[in-house]
Amino acid sequence: MRATIYIRTPHHKQPLVFKDYLEPFEEEYRAHYQLQDYDKSHHLLQLLRTLYETQSTIIVDLNTGHWQELYATDLMFSDDMTHIVGFNGRQDMTKDIVIWERQKNSNDGRYTRVFGSNELYEQNYDNSKKHEVYEARDISWTADNKINVDFFDRVNPTDTVAFRARYIYAIDDREGTWQRVLPDNDTNN
Repeated sequence: MRATIYIRTPHHKQPLVFKDYLEPFEEEYRAHYQLQDYDKSHHLLQLLRTLYETQSTIIVDLNTGHWQELYATDLMFSDDMTHIVGFNGRQDMTKDIVIWERQKNSNDGRYTRVFGSNELYEQNYDNSKKHEVYEARDISWTADNKINVDFFDRVNPTDTVAFRARYIYAIDDREGTWQRVLPDNDTNN
């Protein structure tokens, strides 16, 4: 079948199968899969799944064959692979940040959601004043417990210059939870 991705893994007799599907009379609701990223050093494959107004990323561990779907795009793993951060997969909600943590007692390397924030969307998104440059957003890990998230916006939709807004997320030392921190408190930037 031409709309199917087959992935063979060492510990499974049958391949993993990801298939575009179509419900009768609902062509606009077809799920599409495409290769997003392949991390050769960790043998991790990322597939982008698009369905109507949502996107998710499926991570596949090619060593074990385990896979997990995360409701986000543009995933970035921490260097120690214990955390993943990404942008929420809903259309027009790219300012939502989601963080997952690998479960220590999970044999299949599952990640669970430990932080989600839509405060950036609610506080800073105003169609009449800002025009986000969607292809120019960026996530970077500065440590295994600290993330910089950059968004680029134009004042006018036809501007050739954009300004950067940086948001920093880190694990609170006292509580051990993720939170947004102010750049004034950041000595590494």
